[in-house]
Amino acid sequence: MGRNCRMIMIGLLGIAALLRITACGEAPEAAAVTNEAVMMEETKVNMANPFRKCDSLEEAMEAEDFEMSAPESVAGYTEVSYSVMDSSAMIQIRYEQDRDHYIVVRKAKTTEAIDGDYNVYEKDMTETIDGCEVRLRGNGTGISLATWRDGDFAYSVGAYGDTDEGSGLSAEDMRKIVAEIK
Repeated sequence: MGRNCRMIMIGLLGIAALLRITACGEAPEAAAVTNEAVMMEETKVNMANPFRKCDSLEEAMEAEDFEMSAPESVAGYTEVSYSVMDSSAMIQIRYEQDRDHYIVVRKAKTTEAIDGDYNVYEKDMTETIDGCEVRLRGNGTGISLATWRDGDFAYSVGAYGDTDEGSGLSAEDMRKIVAEIK
């Protein structure tokens, strides 16, 4: 009886192996069809922009029901745009030099991080600017990201795009911008 059990087990293992080989032989086609269908579906769907444009900082403040002060302009950045993210009670100001060089300033009624910057930076330090503990991050001599909290609000300044001096803004320019944001 022990020999018969072994023979049955070997036979079952052989059938299982044959089914597995057969199934694996068909899986790439099925996977290809599924991936193609997913790719086709992905091209049809665009992620909605969560920001709504505003004509001015005043309009953005009215929409979010809190005040904000920020520089009217930043030297070298000719375009300024304002937007709000209603779902996050956030105001965003974008100063643009060109498509690759811009500064994004944000203020939101939250204690969560609002910068949306997931880069890893060489430098990471904290400094007191205008009475607030500000986290400054960057590479080389530049500062690309400043984040802080004050009361019920979180703030961020992100400077993106390489310049002759490196990435981001000079520490002095970043400090000036941070000091003007309330």
